Amino acid sequence: MITSGVDPDYGPGPSNPYLDRAIAVAQREGVVVHSIYFSSAGHFGHSLWQINWGQNYLSQLAEETGGESFWLGTSNPVSFAPYLNELNQHFRGQYTLTLLAQGNPGYKRVKLKTEIPHVALVGLSKVYVPSGK
Repeated sequence: MITSGVDPDYGPGPSNPYLDRAIAVAQREGVVVHSIYFSSAGHFGHSLWQINWGQNYLSQLAEETGGESFWLGTSNPVSFAPYLNELNQHFRGQYTLTLLAQGNPGYKRVKLKTEIPHVALVGLSKVYVPSGK
C-alpha cells in the first residue's frame, strides 16, 4: 500500500474506526499489509499533525497485520526501490504458520517465539478464531 495514511473525511486522531475495521478485516482474512508513506498534495501534504497521524496509522496497520511500514521522515522517497528490495528479502524468508485455534469465536492475541538466537519474527498480532460449526 502506497499512501499518506490520511483520510481527509475522517481526520486524524488517536481513534480511527476505518483503521480499526481495516485491521480487523485483514486479520480475519489473513492478509499481511505492507505500507510505504507518500505524502498527500495540498494542505494534508505539509501539515505535520496530519503527516504524523497518517504515518502512525500506516505503521499500526502494517504491524498488526504482520507487515512492514516504510517512511522517510516527512518527505516522499526519491525511489521506492530500497523499500521494494527490503520487501523482496522479507518475501524470500517468509513462511506460513498454521495453528489450531480453540475457544470461543473472535479475535485472539498471538505471540510468536523461537529458540533460534538472533531471529526476528514478524506476524499478525491477533488471529480470528471462527465458530466450530
